[in-house]
Amino acid sequence: MKKILISVMVILCLSICGCENTGKDVTDHKIINENLLRCEITYRVNDDKANPVLFSLAIDFQNIDLLMDISMSNGKKISYLINDESRVSGFFKEIVRASSNNRSNSNNNGEQMLLWNIKIESDADKYIYLGSNEFPDYWDELFEVLIETTEAETLEDFGFGDTDKYETYTITEKTLNESNEAFIKEIKYPYLENKKDYFKDINEQIEDVINEFDVFRMSDDSEIQWSYWNTYEIVEQTYDNIIVKFNITAYPVGNPELKKEEYLLNIDLITETVTIEK
Repeated sequence: MKKILISVMVILCLSICGCENTGKDVTDHKIINENLLRCEITYRVNDDKANPVLFSLAIDFQNIDLLMDISMSNGKKISYLINDESRVSGFFKEIVRASSNNRSNSNNNGEQMLLWNIKIESDADKYIYLGSNEFPDYWDELFEVLIETTEAETLEDFGFGDTDKYETYTITEKTLNESNEAFIKEIKYPYLENKKDYFKDINEQIEDVINEFDVFRMSDDSEIQWSYWNTYEIVEQTYDNIIVKFNITAYPVGNPELKKEEYLLNIDLITETVTIEK
């Protein structure tokens, strides 16, 4: 009789308090109270398994300026500022919750090429999910959240459909030669070169902006022909920005008088704009 009474009491307690699931529910509760440290996603953006194009996306939640870094396998990287940390971290926690305690997805096959891989690190644990056959159910929503919480605008910013913007380049030198009755220009400038000529528009902007230097206005209403030449140096070069300092020398032909001007050219590789910062 005593055993029956104890059993009834246990059943009543369970019915009132609920039965704790030692699997997914524990993970749900656990990840909510953890602080995310870093998230990394690697994914393939093309269907050519012989020549896969891989991208990676990383967020370091420990940085003061929270950035989403997107990089291609060739090393080119573009960063976007995250403006809603709680929403982004909350979504990654939801990924852990949705994936339960499994450390890898069942659609992965060691003989197949990896399609996607997500690593989430908190101050208490590490979570790894991957697959080779298809993207997870939350894949589209993941990128919707990242677009809505960063300066990224479309899936092309993540490499889907447009990988050209992640092309690497080398900097060579070109010379802008122009002359007429009013002036002679021989201005050297850096030229961004790559096989696909992806930076053609930026190179054209560099020439256009150089022509806007106000030092060239000396010859606008002058009866004397002016001659211009220059030196330049790249004072800063990062994955998303190049700053070039131009030193322009001008003199009226046949006259020893010299004038010198200095300009900074800001080349933004993300917005693909070139501006003067004097």
